[in-house]
Amino acid sequence: MATSSSPAAKKKVLWDRNGVNGGPSSMKILLDWLTTEGNFTKWKGGGSSVGFDKEALCGTIIGKLIDAGIRHRKPADVRDKIQNLDSKYRTAVD
Repeated sequence: MATSSSPAAKKKVLWDRNGVNGGPSSMKILLDWLTTEGNFTKWKGGGSSVGFDKEALCGTIIGKLIDAGIRHRKPADVRDKIQNLDSKYRTAVD
């Protein structure tokens, strides 16, 4: 009798609880990047940052995550998280 095995469920890794060996979490690294002067403006495409590609900026953030030993995030994850944070912020201040 043949048995079917379902693919292993992908475990959700929380942004604020995934630091490696006591290092910063994905959320800490992302917030540090966003709050560094000029970076959020680059993300939003304002000022002298016109022409910055969000995928390139995500790549920069991914590099910082990798430097901290966090290797499971993808550029789309970073983009989605920033959009989610921005949306929540806008809802809170409205």
